[in-house]
Amino acid sequence: MSYYPLLKAPKMAGWTTLCNFPPNNWELNRVSQCFVNVTWSNGNTWNTRNLGVLRPNAKLTVSEKDLVGIVPDDTGITLLSLTKNLIPEEQGELPHLSQFSTLMPAWRASLGLSSQTAQASYQGEIDPFPKKASLLCFCPMLQFSEDIENFLIFINVEKNPIGRVDCIEVFDACRGCLIEKYPVSNNTVNVIPLSDICVTPDDLLVVVCRGMAGVPLFLARTKDLSCMTLEHTHPPGSLTVHGERWRVQKVLKESWFRKLNAELPN
Repeated sequence: MSYYPLLKAPKMAGWTTLCNFPPNNWELNRVSQCFVNVTWSNGNTWNTRNLGVLRPNAKLTVSEKDLVGIVPDDTGITLLSLTKNLIPEEQGELPHLSQFSTLMPAWRASLGLSSQTAQASYQGEIDPFPKKASLLCFCPMLQFSEDIENFLIFINVEKNPIGRVDCIEVFDACRGCLIEKYPVSNNTVNVIPLSDICVTPDDLLVVVCRGMAGVPLFLARTKDLSCMTLEHTHPPGSLTVHGERWRVQKVLKESWFRKLNAELPN
């Protein structure tokens, strides 16, 4: 079983809808009552609190306001989970959730952002990334208008609760030139504004992080927050039909990192 992050963005509220029923009808014959948990890092340990139980075939939406007084305001990332057993309240490593799961598709939750008049969401989950990892993704989801703001939401979770910082680099794919750099932290929902970058609808941006992996989301919204989209990009290697995707992903990274003069970590 995976974790389900609570999203963040300026002037917006994050929420996550947990579902206690599997995404297919052949891997699990039945489901049972589950504990609903919230987990966060204080920079030294992972802390977990139980929020109650969720009946079989039921769903529950948890928002930021539901966690006031439980999770500190300055927490980098808030993780929700469903388990058959209670999780210890304090651990030196992110708890492994192995009670139940599905492979295809993965057991997911609805992860969303809301304003007073609109909301957007996607079906997702997150598992801890290895410390020695990197990111390569493309940005075809940007929308161009004076009334639209674009954001990159970079979500990272690692087993180790101790914080560290790396750098996201944004390149022009055609020219191979560096446009901008942004610091990012592990165990954090990093929100990066992209509207100030000087690009046109004909440009394709490439996002690279040489020392940290994560889930890249692209949020586009009108300045009055009345309309928005939230798009999730998959790793380029996930488009491979046959063979080992992780090998394809490595080849693609090596090729693009050389093109962008970004060295692939060992």
